[in-house]
Amino acid sequence: MRDLVRRTKRASDSGFGLVEVMVACLVLGIMSAAIVAVIMQAQSASVTNRSRIAAANLAARELDMVRDEFHRTKTAPTDIAQLGTVVDAHPLDGGTAGQPLVVDGTPYTVTRSVQWNITGNGQSACDGGSLVIYPTLGVTVSVTWPRMGTVHPVVSTAQLAPDKGSGIPNTDSFIAVRVKDSTGAPSVGRSIKVTGGSQTKTGSTDADGCAVLEVAPAVGVGTSYTAQVTDSGYVDISSTPQPSKAVGYVSQGQLNNSVSFTVAQPGSATIHLVDSSGAAVPAAQANGVKVTVVASEYSGASPAKTYTLTGPTLSLTNLWPTQYGAYYGTIAPPSGYDSKRLAPGGSIDLNAVLQLATTSIDGLPSGTTAVIAAPAGSTTCTVTGAVAVPNPAAISLLPGNWGFFAVGQGNPAFACSPGPGTGTQSPITLGPGPNDGVTWGTTTLQLAGTVPAGTRYALDTAKAGNLGSACPNTSLDASAITLGTGASTIPAGTWYVYARNGATCSVPIAGATNSYPFAVAYGGPNTLTWPNHAVTLNISNIGAIVRSNSINYWPSVYLSPVPVTDSSVVCSRTGLTIGGTTQVPLALSGTNNTNGTKATTSGTVYNGTWYLIANDQNSSKPTWPTRNGGKTCGPAGSIVIVATTTSPQSLAYSVTVP
Repeated sequence: MRDLVRRTKRASDSGFGLVEVMVACLVLGIMSAAIVAVIMQAQSASVTNRSRIAAANLAARELDMVRDEFHRTKTAPTDIAQLGTVVDAHPLDGGTAGQPLVVDGTPYTVTRSVQWNITGNGQSACDGGSLVIYPTLGVTVSVTWPRMGTVHPVVSTAQLAPDKGSGIPNTDSFIAVRVKDSTGAPSVGRSIKVTGGSQTKTGSTDADGCAVLEVAPAVGVGTSYTAQVTDSGYVDISSTPQPSKAVGYVSQGQLNNSVSFTVAQPGSATIHLVDSSGAAVPAAQANGVKVTVVASEYSGASPAKTYTLTGPTLSLTNLWPTQYGAYYGTIAPPSGYDSKRLAPGGSIDLNAVLQLATTSIDGLPSGTTAVIAAPAGSTTCTVTGAVAVPNPAAISLLPGNWGFFAVGQGNPAFACSPGPGTGTQSPITLGPGPNDGVTWGTTTLQLAGTVPAGTRYALDTAKAGNLGSACPNTSLDASAITLGTGASTIPAGTWYVYARNGATCSVPIAGATNSYPFAVAYGGPNTLTWPNHAVTLNISNIGAIVRSNSINYWPSVYLSPVPVTDSSVVCSRTGLTIGGTTQVPLALSGTNNTNGTKATTSGTVYNGTWYLIANDQNSSKPTWPTRNGGKTCGPAGSIVIVATTTSPQSLAYSVTVP
């Protein structure tokens, strides 16, 4: 029994467990937090009450001081009214006018605004009514301080009536200006300026959004006045900052309330040009694109304005707060477009969705290494708006009318070969989304007429430069297209066509030109008729190279298509070598006088620049004498043969006999 009692006592003395302690701490914490919150709220309310009491005292002080000033002189009412809205006009002892009034370490801002109250048939002077000779001046004082939170400013008002016959001349008039915000509610506190003649009067709108300003018009027809909202950071519906309006003429003793404004803090919008996936359109493709922005509230004849982009984004500022939308082009898409409401002073982002046109090109000229897309009708790749097409099999472009050029950067080489949609070709019209593929038309060139023997080439003029009437250097033959005897497929463009037969090169110069590029039109057969430019060439005075007049002989004559000098000519009794190439004598025939001075020879040659060479040596005359210091052959002159050259053409072989 005693053991049972002892066990019971030990159990009753064991105390709280860990769980009970934690629960007790949690309850204590919750109660403490609640108590602290109540204490803090009470302290905040106490501070707020003290601040409101101080603000109320400052507001009453300001009204008392204005009331005292109002009755000091006959002109005081008008003087106070002309001041309009003033801030911290009456500092405390030791303070400075215009600076906050400090009470117990807290700075208070005291704002005083005044308003003539013109009695009429409306709620305010802006609502209408006739001028009352004896108006009252409404005074409103608002006091604010830092960290007010949700506490409203302390506001006190008073109506001050000037003494009879003083304060306001009965010849004065009043202009009432109403100001509303974008919602149509009164815009309170807007600064208003009225000017006319030599007068400038300022005031601010009251709780009804009405500002009444006293003016002194001239006798008779009165004075013309203009009213303006002078607050910075406000615009009217046309996005005009600090808008103004004409009041018109005001006569003495009138109330004019014909002017009203609707203003708001402007906002901004950023228009993004994106594709159907929402990705930004590349800058090169966005440049020059038109985007239309639509406003639900607007001034002017249309709610839509079209802008031309210089990049993938368009920034608009000073916008009237309303609903805005944006879309690509000038015609609204039937499926709708992005639209958002712009709040006063806010900003929005809108996406103008551009669905790119897609297509492909096949049948490109052989050797094409790049494709250029340009506006339809273009004649060159370098026009504004031309863009490179990375993959002709999967083309993405802006919807519209296009033309295409091909570029070959290898062998053969060609630059800016016109294709479908270029020049006078019908445009390739691409609509948004997938389009039919584009087939590059086949272009051919057929040589006709008196075509010289040898290999016929076509060399792009962009590769050759200006050749005049000369053949291209042989090193450019690898960049040229080799033409067959029939119709040869060739990229459209302007080409130098020439025939090279060994060292002889001929070009098809026609007419009176001194150049021979031939324009190959895109998409069909082209024929170049080689002009008949065979010219009889008479070469005289060959015998002048003969040292002994008793010998009836004249040397072999050569015509070279390349310039030669004495040092580049190697001659022997069996032939003539120029630059390592053995020359074939031109088939010339003629006679020679016995004295050797009148010898002539003649033959037929094609057009070009030819260089005359003679070889004094001959296998049948092994002991033939030398000339010119031991040289037995060399150049003697040159001549240019063109299709219009009169036949025959003469060239004298002129050398100095030693």
